[in-house]
Amino acid sequence: MNKWVFIKGSQGFTLVETLAGLVIISIILLGFFSFFGQSLLFSSKAEDSYSSTNLVDKLVHEVKENDAIENYLQDYDGPALGCDNGQAFVSLPEDEAMIPGFDMSQLNLLSDGESGDYYYRLNNKKYVAEFNICQTNDEKDLSLFRVYAKLKESDGGGSSDMIHYLNVK
Repeated sequence: MNKWVFIKGSQGFTLVETLAGLVIISIILLGFFSFFGQSLLFSSKAEDSYSSTNLVDKLVHEVKENDAIENYLQDYDGPALGCDNGQAFVSLPEDEAMIPGFDMSQLNLLSDGESGDYYYRLNNKKYVAEFNICQTNDEKDLSLFRVYAKLKESDGGGSSDMIHYLNVK
């Protein structure tokens, strides 16, 4: 007795039908995989953006709480300088020696001795810090100084910046 029973007209899938099914499934899976790759890239960029924004906020807070900077600005009685004409009153780290008793390490920044950059390191990335302090005539009348802080990724990626006012009198 024959164990294999064939039903008349039933021949199963042909090779062409099987290959067509595999191509359709491959196209669908390729779409899903590209979606996951794009979402991973987007979440990585969002994390970098949030990190640099939080770090620039931390930098502004450190400047605001620094006694040497506050004392220097309180004692300053010169003309309003910068802001309006694009020049900075104090530009750090370049003008670090201009403020008595101030050192960039007081802002909890790391120092790169070769390039002279001061930076934060987070998520295996280096965020280079720079900031300017300036004052317009209107801000001088109100005893305000404008702090413009900027962090940029050393690898040429994104950057974050923030403007904050210091009331020193």
